[in-house]
Amino acid sequence: MQIVIFSLMDKLYAIPSDDVEEITGKVAWTDVPKTPNWLLGLVNLRGTVISLIHFEQFLNFTRTSQETENLCYNNTVIVKNGKTKTAFAVDRVEEVIHLDEEELQLIGNQDTVQGVFSRKDQIVNLIHLPTLFSKNEGSI
Repeated sequence: MQIVIFSLMDKLYAIPSDDVEEITGKVAWTDVPKTPNWLLGLVNLRGTVISLIHFEQFLNFTRTSQETENLCYNNTVIVKNGKTKTAFAVDRVEEVIHLDEEELQLIGNQDTVQGVFSRKDQIVNLIHLPTLFSKNEGSI
């Protein structure tokens, strides 16, 4: 399977490239009042309004306020969820690679992290997008 690897602070994540519509640079967004803390706002991508997600908070990871202040988003990954598009703000898209199934260590409980694998001496978390979206269904 072909996957897109991206970084957030010191962690690496991956999603299948079949779920990626496109990768862009940093995009401006419009704040939306009274929304969850993981929703940065809305972006207008060539006439289509898309939710821009703070990826780590969407995964329910927490960081200290000092770490949060140091977050810097340089890329946006537009993913497809059925007919809906969602944008993930990420530090940097690292690379697009082919991952052999035997390299992936599956996680048995089918949480948002489908499995992990090693890349350049780092652990990469492969995100299971259907589970991630279903856990937050109705919120996006």
